[in-house]
Amino acid sequence: MAIKEPIVIQCTEELLVYSELHMMPDEQGGVCAVRFVTEDILIRAEICRGSVLEIAIPAGYHWDGATIPRPCWSIIGHPTDPQFALASLAHDWFCEHSETRPIRVMGDAIFLWLLRHAGVPAWRHYAMFLAVSGYRRFVWRAAK
Repeated sequence: MAIKEPIVIQCTEELLVYSELHMMPDEQGGVCAVRFVTEDILIRAEICRGSVLEIAIPAGYHWDGATIPRPCWSIIGHPTDPQFALASLAHDWFCEHSETRPIRVMGDAIFLWLLRHAGVPAWRHYAMFLAVSGYRRFVWRAAK
């Protein structure tokens, strides 16, 4: 039996083809949007000239988009905004699988790079990057 190669994606538009949005119950008795990866994918990001980072994510992996507090939605955007999809997927994957600070820092940096690559305005991608960096410094570090 031949091994199926993962689908290589480099932008959010490609990710949206290989993922599906579902409404799922949340802890408060409401519903939240969760996106599921439908195929094994390989995110390929050329983070600097000649240096390509690849992140393999298996089919079935799910994430809830960018973690943006509800009061900030009118300023930053909705967590499931397609413009944030690829960056939030890669970042969530890194957050769930990083056990050391350097790996988590790299996940935050890739989040920033993917937001820039997706065309998110500078003020918005820096605000989002500062939020995840602050979380890493003050909350994640304390939990590890």
